[in-house]
Amino acid sequence: MRRKILIFVFISMLITVILSCAILALFNMRNTLAYAQAQQNFQVQSTISAINIGLSEGLIPFIDSTFSNVAANQGFVGGIVFDSDMNEIRAFPTDHQFEDSLRESFEINHFNEADNPTKNIQVAQSAYTLAKLIDEEGDIIGYLFLSFDNSIIRKAAQKSLLQALGIVAVVSVILLIVIASCMTIMIRPLLALIEFIHRVKDNKDFSLRFDQPKAGLIAQVLQLESEEIISAQTAFNSMVDMVEALLIELAQKKHEIDDILNSIEQGIFTFNIDQTVNSEHSAKAEILFNTQEFEKAKLQDLFDLDDDQMQRFNKWLVLCSTHSRALKQWKAFSRLSPAQEFTSTGDLTSIIDIEYRPITSNGKLEKIMVLGRDITKERDAETALINSRQEQEALMGRVAALINSSAEEIKDYIDYAIAEMKRLNNCKDMIDIIDQVDTLFRSVHTLKGHAGTLGFNYFSMQLAVLESNLRKIAKFDDSLSFADWKEHLDKAQAEHNQIIDMKNKIFHRQSGDRISIDKRLFDNLVETLQSGASYSNHEIIDQLNQLDTQSFDSYCQKYRNLIKRFA
Repeated sequence: MRRKILIFVFISMLITVILSCAILALFNMRNTLAYAQAQQNFQVQSTISAINIGLSEGLIPFIDSTFSNVAANQGFVGGIVFDSDMNEIRAFPTDHQFEDSLRESFEINHFNEADNPTKNIQVAQSAYTLAKLIDEEGDIIGYLFLSFDNSIIRKAAQKSLLQALGIVAVVSVILLIVIASCMTIMIRPLLALIEFIHRVKDNKDFSLRFDQPKAGLIAQVLQLESEEIISAQTAFNSMVDMVEALLIELAQKKHEIDDILNSIEQGIFTFNIDQTVNSEHSAKAEILFNTQEFEKAKLQDLFDLDDDQMQRFNKWLVLCSTHSRALKQWKAFSRLSPAQEFTSTGDLTSIIDIEYRPITSNGKLEKIMVLGRDITKERDAETALINSRQEQEALMGRVAALINSSAEEIKDYIDYAIAEMKRLNNCKDMIDIIDQVDTLFRSVHTLKGHAGTLGFNYFSMQLAVLESNLRKIAKFDDSLSFADWKEHLDKAQAEHNQIIDMKNKIFHRQSGDRISIDKRLFDNLVETLQSGASYSNHEIIDQLNQLDTQSFDSYCQKYRNLIKRFA
């Protein structure tokens, strides 16, 4: 570690010095090139003036002398003098050409109409100049074409740059070696402290303490060690003492919290606003949410949400984190979540209820605590209670319908219902139903109306479901399977059997249209039904069986209104 830090410091200083010198050299090269360009422009203007004088006076030797003087300058390639019709008069060197591509680039016609006496073109490292030669009266008497190669000037500047950089690099290395040596001695205690810090961090052992290394001879002579570093070493040992004490206390608190979480019957975990799940959770949460690695889990999987529900959950989360009244009315806002409960399919199928609690920081929602609770037994109890209630209502309806009708009416209805239900049960598959769907539909419709008229409302409801199924079959609706049909038919058959059983219990000692009923026992039965208490079907049937002799006609006349209310 110590060597890495020293190398890093050395390289950093070396790069800094080299970059600084390089930048200065580059600025110098740029200024050199700018100066060379200015000299070249001055040379071009001087040449144009001299050639203009020579051409206007007809002094060809003067033109040749001018070209010879220009050729001595660095970067000059050649030049050509033309007359006003662009016919060549003189070229230097004699084989120098004015290429056709350059003629097109200069656009001679446009150049003649322009006010500028010169036009410059740069192609790669080459520079070209075309100038108008004008006499004293302002007429164009010819043209001058000059070409320069700037790569020579640039190469010379680059060579100078490299030489400067080489000298700077050598001097920099020598200086940096000296500086690095002094710095190594100065920061050696700091490096030792850093190395010790990393050892504590890697080993996670806060029982270690830092021992001050002895200063070297050079450090003592030159007094290179810093008092601040020595103080930092002492302060670090004190800090490690405090951290060790806090870790011991934290471990104790964590153990207590784990014990509390593991004793809670609810599944508890938390997630952040960005939907990342935190690792802390109760032991029950692993069972309810079927996972042990909460920090790697996704909320969509934990709550068993489909894609559409997950999109609505995301919108709900944004609403809770941005709405100003969310925290004040959290109970109302939490009900808006699409994840209120889900069915867990582990070893046993369970219904998990979800409750949300806000965790705030500086008045803003930071996390949300999830409390899961297994409500399977509660739902089963609610379902059983509803079913019991429905069975009691159906039982009361059967009793009221039976005692509100004459024995002959009941007998005729039962005989007709038995025949029609037998017809329905004789259908062994969907083909049998399709072949006689119209007949079956009329039979079910008639039986439903007859049952409703007599007051067998629950049986009428079951027949209405069969009637709806037959309507779908008649329209060749494939959504209904024979298994669905059979399930609905079995429910209707079960209710039909209950009516027959109840009829046999009530009319077992019938004579004509008379029935034996004990008035006192009947009053007790009525009082039981009016109380609203929850009784099983068997308990109510037992009380019906206890009814004794009484005129059926007198019973119907006296208690008809009460029976109608129950019906």
